[in-house]
Amino acid sequence: IDRVGIKGLQDVAKFVPAMTVVSSSAGLNKIVFRGLADSVRPYIADAPAAIYLDEQPLTTGAQSPNIRPIDLERIEALAGPQGTLYGASSQSGTLRYIVAKPDPTQFSANVGGGLHAIDSGGTGWDADATVNIPLIKDRLAIRLVGFGAKDAGYIDNVLSNSPGRIDADTGERIPGSKTNGAIVGNDFNSTDWAGGRISARWLMTDKWSLTGIYNYSDSTINGNNDFDPTTGDLKTIKFNRETWDDEWSNFQATLEGDLGFAQLTSSLSYFERDTAYQWDATSGVAYYHSQLGFYGRGSCGSNSYYAYYNIYDFATACELNGTYYDFDDGDPTGRWRNDQRDTRWTFETRLSGSTSRWDWTLGLFYQEGKQRWDFGTYIDDYTRTESWAAYNALYGPLEPTDIRWGSGEQSKREDFALFGEATFNITDQWKLLLGARWYDVSIDRTYYRNIPATRPEFVVTPSGSDDGVLPKLGFQYFFGDDKMFYALYSEGFRSGGINRARGEPTLPIQYDPDMVNNYEAGLKSRWLGGKLQVNITGYHMFWEDMQLELIDPSYFCCDQPYQ
Repeated sequence: IDRVGIKGLQDVAKFVPAMTVVSSSAGLNKIVFRGLADSVRPYIADAPAAIYLDEQPLTTGAQSPNIRPIDLERIEALAGPQGTLYGASSQSGTLRYIVAKPDPTQFSANVGGGLHAIDSGGTGWDADATVNIPLIKDRLAIRLVGFGAKDAGYIDNVLSNSPGRIDADTGERIPGSKTNGAIVGNDFNSTDWAGGRISARWLMTDKWSLTGIYNYSDSTINGNNDFDPTTGDLKTIKFNRETWDDEWSNFQATLEGDLGFAQLTSSLSYFERDTAYQWDATSGVAYYHSQLGFYGRGSCGSNSYYAYYNIYDFATACELNGTYYDFDDGDPTGRWRNDQRDTRWTFETRLSGSTSRWDWTLGLFYQEGKQRWDFGTYIDDYTRTESWAAYNALYGPLEPTDIRWGSGEQSKREDFALFGEATFNITDQWKLLLGARWYDVSIDRTYYRNIPATRPEFVVTPSGSDDGVLPKLGFQYFFGDDKMFYALYSEGFRSGGINRARGEPTLPIQYDPDMVNNYEAGLKSRWLGGKLQVNITGYHMFWEDMQLELIDPSYFCCDQPYQ
C-alpha cells in the first residue's frame, strides 16, 4: 500500500480491475464493481457497493467516506454480489479496510512523510507516524497512529462580474455589478486532512482476545473539482466559497475466542459522521431570475393579486427600490448548503468451524442507523427582493431568512439478519459451496419542505419494511496445489424503502428491493513456481426491479404548483 502510493479510493481502483470510483464532485465518492451502477449521486436509494472498516459497514449512498489508508494490514476488494455474508449494499461488491492490530510481542515505530507538486497547480504534503507499545509482554499492547496531509489544488477561481440579467428590449445580457474578488485565488480546490487511531489488544488467554479500536478523521475540501472550459483550462468562476467538511469517528470492540467446536468473533461498533457541503449557486439563481422572474415584471410582489408571478423575481422589492415600481435591477448571487449527521450501531456475531469434510460459518447481524440532513438554497439579501415580498403577501408575515428553499429529513433504519455459509469437501479435488442469508429491514422517515425556510409547508412521515432470503451455490475443482476452477451462483440486493409522498402520488409509497442474480465462473492459478499469477473471471448478471430516483409525476399536476 505504501510502496504503490495508495492515498484514497481513486488509487485503490487502479489496482482492482473490476472496481471503479465515480466522483461527481469533491467529497462525493461512489464505488462501482463490475459496472453495476445507477445514478452518480443517489439521495434515497442505497448504494450498490459497500465499504467496510474492519467489522462495520460505513456505506452512505454516494457519500462513501474516504478512509486515509494509514497503517493498514490489507484492503480487500470483493467483486460480485456479496449478499450472503455482507447483506444490503453489497449488491455488486464490497470493499474492506483492515487496520493493523496492536502486537504485544515487540515494540515498533514508523514515521513517514512526503511532498508533491502538481504541474500548473499547487504543492502539498503528507506525514504520518505509528508506534506499537507492548504494555504487558505477550499479553497487552496499544497502537497509536496519527496523520496530517494537504492535497494540492489545481483549479483557479478567476475574477468576474456576476451573471446579471437579460435586457428586456434587446435580449442581451447586462453584466452584474457584483464581483467575486473577495474569494479569487489559484489552486483553490486543495484538501486538508487530520486524523488518527488508538487501538488496544488484550490476549486474555491463549484462546481469547479482546481488541478495541477508535478511528478519527477530519477532512476539509476547499473547492470542488469542476471547472468551466469557456473560462479557461482548469479555471472557474465562483461567487461563494465551496467547501466540503467531513468529520467522522468509529469505535469497535471485538471479542475473539476458541470454543473448541468453533471460533467465535463478536463485534460491537459505533459510527458517527458529520458532513457539511456548500456550493456556489449564483449561476442557478441568475438563470431562474432571467427565465422565470420576468412573468410578474411591472407588478409588485407585495400585491397579493400578482404575488405568485413574482416568486422567482430577485430584483429589489418595490418598497425598497425608491420608485415603488417593479423594474429589473436583479443581480442575484447565492449558494446551496447541506448539513448532515449519520450515526449507527452495529452488532455482529459469527461462529466458524471446520471438520475433515466441512468448513462453515454462521452469524447474526443487527444494525440501527439514524440520519438527519437539512438543505437550503441561500440567496444573498433575499429579504430585499420581490420574491420575498411575494411570499409574504401569499403566506406572511414570515420571519426573515435568506433561505428561499428549505428541506430536510430524519430517518431511522433497523437491519436484522441471520446468515451462514458452508463448504463441503466432496473429495480432495471437489468442493461444494452452500450459503443463505435471511434479512429483515424497517425504515421510518420524516421529510419536510419549506419555501421559504421560515414558512411551515408540509411534513410527511412514511414508513415501510421488507424481508427475504438470499441463496448462494457453487463448486470448486482443484488441480495441482495452486490451481482452482470454480463456478458460482449468488444474489445481491438493495433494501426496499419508502418514497417522499407529496399529495396523491402516482408512484407507490413503498418500493421493493432490487435484486442482482449473478452467474459466474473462473480460474485462479499460479504458474512457473509462483512467479506468474493468472486469474480469469466470467460473469453474467441480471439486475431485476432496478431502483431509479425520479420525481413523482403527480408533483407537477393539478394542485401541486411547480416550485
